[in-house]
Amino acid sequence: MKSAKSEQVQVEWLIGEIRDLDRMIAMHRAAEGGFMADQYEARRLNYLKELISLLATSKYNSTKLETFPLINALTRNNFARRLKTTSVVRREVDPFERTINFYRRKAGVAYKQTVTAAKSVREESPVYRTKAVVQKKVKK
Repeated sequence: MKSAKSEQVQVEWLIGEIRDLDRMIAMHRAAEGGFMADQYEARRLNYLKELISLLATSKYNSTKLETFPLINALTRNNFARRLKTTSVVRREVDPFERTINFYRRKAGVAYKQTVTAAKSVREESPVYRTKAVVQKKVKK
């Protein structure tokens, strides 16, 4: 079973790689390097598929309402410009940022629950015996 922290780290890494690839694609498109840009786009698509798969199988996805809006925003943002739709595009927060914030919030909630659970367990104060009490019991 993967921990929530490793899932969050993996999501942040994938988003970082996708953003880096976006910069490389833009640079090669501007320099008329269509072949290299196509190679970067193929790698970007693989990373995006992995990100969506990770979101769909997330441990935080208990009711299917947590991560599916993020998946919808990611697909709409990343494929609408390729389809060149003429519909009105609403100004919304970057879906990559929404995804990162989602995992950071969930990780923060999990951390707070762990700390609260740890504080609720109280240890009894240890009873320290003096040397004389221990010796009396041994002699009897």
